[in-house]
Amino acid sequence: MNRLKLIQRSLSYFWKTNLALLLGLMAGTAVITGALIVGDSVRHSLIETSLARLGKVDVTLHTPRFFREELATEISGAGDDDKTVTAAPLIALNTSLVREEDEQIRRANNTNLFGITAESWKMLEVGEIAPPAEDEILLNSRLAGELNIKVGDELSAWVELPSTIPRESLLGKREDTSTEIRYTVREIIPEQIGASRFAFTPNQQLPRTCFVSLDSLQDSLDLSQVEATRRNPESRPARINSLLVTGFYGNEEPSGPEDVRVTNSLKEMKGRLKQHINLSDFHLKLRPHDEAGYVALESEQMFIETPVANAIQATAEELKLEKSPLLVYLANEISSAADPENYSMYSIVAGIDLSAQSPFGDFSFTSEEKPTTLGDNEIVLNAWLAEDLEANVGDKIDLKYHVVGSHGELPEASVSFTVAGIVAMEGGAVDRHLTPELKGITDAERFSDWDQPFPMKMERITYRDDSYWEEYRATPKAFISLDRAQSLWKSRYGQLTSYRVAPAGEDVPMGALTEQVRTTFLEKMNPEQLGIVFQPTRATGLAAAQGTNDFSQLFLAFSFFIILAALVLVSLLFKLSLERRASEVGLLMSVGYQNYHVRRQFLLEGFLLTSIGSLIGAILAVAYAGLMMYGLKTWWNQAVGTQNLDLYVNPVSIVSGMVVTGSLALIVIWRSLAVLNRRSPNALLSGRLESESNLLRQSAPIARWLCIGFGGVGLSLLLVGLLGLLPQQEAFGGFSWRVVSFFLVGFTLLVAFIAGFQMWLKRPDSTELKGARYSGFARLSLKNAMRHRQRSLLTVLLMSLATFIIVAVAAGRRNPTTELPELNSGNGGFTLLAESSLPILYNLNDSDGRDKAFLDPSKTGILQNVPTYAFRVQPGEEASCLNLYQTRLPTILGVPERFIDRGGFKFADTPGENPWQILKEKQDGAIPVIGDMNTLQYSLHVGLGDRIPMTDQRGIAHQLQVSGMLDGSVFQGVLLMSEDHFRELFPERAGYQYFLFDAPMAEMGEMTNVLETQLTEYGFDVEPVSERIAQFLAVQNTYLSTFQTLGGLGLLLGSFGLGTVMLRNVLERNSELALLRAVGVSSYGIGWMVLVENGFLLTCGLVSGMLAALLAMAPHLMSTGGDFPWGSTVVILGLIWIVGMLSALFAVYAAVKTPIVRSLRAL
Repeated sequence: MNRLKLIQRSLSYFWKTNLALLLGLMAGTAVITGALIVGDSVRHSLIETSLARLGKVDVTLHTPRFFREELATEISGAGDDDKTVTAAPLIALNTSLVREEDEQIRRANNTNLFGITAESWKMLEVGEIAPPAEDEILLNSRLAGELNIKVGDELSAWVELPSTIPRESLLGKREDTSTEIRYTVREIIPEQIGASRFAFTPNQQLPRTCFVSLDSLQDSLDLSQVEATRRNPESRPARINSLLVTGFYGNEEPSGPEDVRVTNSLKEMKGRLKQHINLSDFHLKLRPHDEAGYVALESEQMFIETPVANAIQATAEELKLEKSPLLVYLANEISSAADPENYSMYSIVAGIDLSAQSPFGDFSFTSEEKPTTLGDNEIVLNAWLAEDLEANVGDKIDLKYHVVGSHGELPEASVSFTVAGIVAMEGGAVDRHLTPELKGITDAERFSDWDQPFPMKMERITYRDDSYWEEYRATPKAFISLDRAQSLWKSRYGQLTSYRVAPAGEDVPMGALTEQVRTTFLEKMNPEQLGIVFQPTRATGLAAAQGTNDFSQLFLAFSFFIILAALVLVSLLFKLSLERRASEVGLLMSVGYQNYHVRRQFLLEGFLLTSIGSLIGAILAVAYAGLMMYGLKTWWNQAVGTQNLDLYVNPVSIVSGMVVTGSLALIVIWRSLAVLNRRSPNALLSGRLESESNLLRQSAPIARWLCIGFGGVGLSLLLVGLLGLLPQQEAFGGFSWRVVSFFLVGFTLLVAFIAGFQMWLKRPDSTELKGARYSGFARLSLKNAMRHRQRSLLTVLLMSLATFIIVAVAAGRRNPTTELPELNSGNGGFTLLAESSLPILYNLNDSDGRDKAFLDPSKTGILQNVPTYAFRVQPGEEASCLNLYQTRLPTILGVPERFIDRGGFKFADTPGENPWQILKEKQDGAIPVIGDMNTLQYSLHVGLGDRIPMTDQRGIAHQLQVSGMLDGSVFQGVLLMSEDHFRELFPERAGYQYFLFDAPMAEMGEMTNVLETQLTEYGFDVEPVSERIAQFLAVQNTYLSTFQTLGGLGLLLGSFGLGTVMLRNVLERNSELALLRAVGVSSYGIGWMVLVENGFLLTCGLVSGMLAALLAMAPHLMSTGGDFPWGSTVVILGLIWIVGMLSALFAVYAAVKTPIVRSLRAL
């Protein structure tokens, strides 16, 4: 008989054992390969979702700054590589949708509103749906569900009105900042259509998205094209704030942002933008003043931004032009310090270089003093103002002006100057072009015609003030040095209001000079410095689809016990097979087979079984992966937040899973064959494969001391935790003392339990077996458990360890809705959280701010004693655990100083009594930020001290340094920096959109209703802080439930291993069992004895593991928020006990079917 024939005969003869071995291999392969398939499926689903979300869009441009709609047409066309690139216009805004239904108001806040054209609509995946017409709106299914709306119903969209002048500047418009637009729902876009998911940032959850006509939206927001007329000689182009670009990648998707095609596409779009962008897109005007002899660059924003100032300065230097930067400001009142009744209201003061020559200077002084430079406390008055104030050189004057506060308030400040000179009303002193044109102010004929940017004291305006305005308009009345003006009135938007250039001695026509300056300036000006930047949206979306978490690794971890149980089962079954064939092995070795021949024979059998089991397991892996994907869409859906998941089978993963499982199985089999080296042929012929080893050499006293010592330490630590004596700060590595205590208590108690069990196994027992029938057999079964001490101890140890982990993980669930507000907790002592779709400029803590926000005093009295903390918001990518996509830069919150000084919240591994103070100072040039531990570690993959690169709205690169880490806070998914640093990085972000309220719990409902109804136009959405934390913890709790379920399945499979151990015990004692049967013991008695031994070991393992876990988690379970799933845990452990007992029936069957005569002969 050759080797193959022997293998074939052996496999067929021992088919029962081999079948069990195959089942274990199939289970291991199915789980490992299935986990890999799950990871592939999630990644593939994210990729498909990202592609569907964008349709044909490759590159996008989105900026808060509105630019010309014609720019889309200008940058479209064939490129250098003959690819036709198409750019389509778009307006993208954040809005709040409101629908009134039977006296009930339904809201959908933080909604993406897109104004779209037919051309941009074609770029999206829209199926057969036509683009919206005028006054029509298309909603996705999420919005339709939240608003309970159907086709034909009407709704309102509250949208922020664009403002060229920053709202938080002196002349910015703070009232009537939003408008209500009525739309009729024409169609509801199904979730299966990609356009329903359209957004600039990736998220697997369905966003709130709606579409309207671009022309209609432009009309509502006053962004439509305006033709020049006699009354209004200046035309205005239609404006947008976004572009969609397609035509770069064709059918071959980019591999990521680093793909050379992506780099080339961005380079090309940057070049096209540079070629076609003009001053209007930057909100700039170049005004030639022929009579004055210079050209002035002005901004529609009033202030010239720093990048613009740098570009115009570089232009002047390159063209060798004379230059004169200028800053003007509105003074509320200028009065004589000696006689305050001599005053002038609402005068323009200019910061200027008096030494500048014509055409910028040419100031004629009426005083003897003719200063060319001014000190910080010196001022020059024009003759008109000097007459009003009855001021002379050397006199003191007081100047009052508004300062812009953090909440848009305008407190009045005062500064004193000494008159250094008086200029005549001629030449440069009467140049009204020193003040930039500002519609509604500089074109008004009198003060009463002003479009007042703030409440003016009209009753104090004198006849002389009116006369001056009628004759000279906004011509400055006073002059100070530019440096002093900038120190008083510079803002985060800039520190100049105009920049004048003129030829250096040459006579150049103004038209030619203007064009020369325009061309050179556009060459110098980088659009990216003003936030006009193309983004590789498609490439970044595909790269982000790799996911924050690798679901292959995640499900391998979840299925760890299943894999381990399968491998242990394979080992036990193979050893069982060897024991049953021990005499066969002894015979082969007695007739001349060498040890390595026999081992190779068994290894070949194992290889064949492994190959078959892995192949069948790979087929089952698809079914297992399908079950897991179904679970992610149903039972565990809170972990992924989407139903848009499809099974995707990658052959590489199947082969990898088969190879990995087969390799692990062969290693286990090879290790099991090592026992053949330790036994002689004679011993093997007797049917004994191995003797009881004595690996556990500890004496009973050592085990006793282990039990007492570790048990005492564990119970002491448990008492410390229950009494709340553990330190609140972090221990090390981001772990709190509470977490360290859990591990120590669990470890010590588990060691104590196992040591106690070992003491019982090693105790001397010479007691007689007493008891009638089953009680006597039960005592005998316990003695049998003591016979194979190592085997029994390892069985209980493995079962208890697995049970401990499963129960402890289940006990780690939290329910924050039951937690009370505490300063140093995840809620920081706050009860309510709110977000607004539109920014709120006013301070809700005082009555004046509430009045300006149009809150009804009769209904908002409840707010008077409730501290409110408002945060500025720079929108970014969703970086909480609710987003499966990788995140580059999350939303950033600007933290007010009041909040920093207040402190609070639970920190992880962050030193300091109030770690929030870290935010105030930069660290080696980096801006300090604080984030939640889950966001930092799992979404951004950074830790304390790491830096996050970012580029601000001016194209300047910055480094954000992680300086603090919150633990389980409401701030998951965002980064927090000080409000001062926020304004520095994001000067265009006005107002506040994130709020925390320290409201009494009894008043939460009433306060929520008041805020949401009174602030409807802002899209104010209030929710309990506990519910927001619960949303974040839903992911964590779902993962814990998943681990508990799959871990329970692993332990369930491990219980079959316990049955295998019992079967080995029975086979080793078959002679003894035969003797018992020969002297009259019934089969029922034998079966009862085997079942009691199995049940004893099983119960010891489950109970010791469960008790250690529950005691270790006792401080958490007894704290507010502890949420132990008793029901599912009892069901899982009960099922494991039942299956473990049923698996012992194989051992029972072998015990009662043992041939008596043959077994007795072996005695």
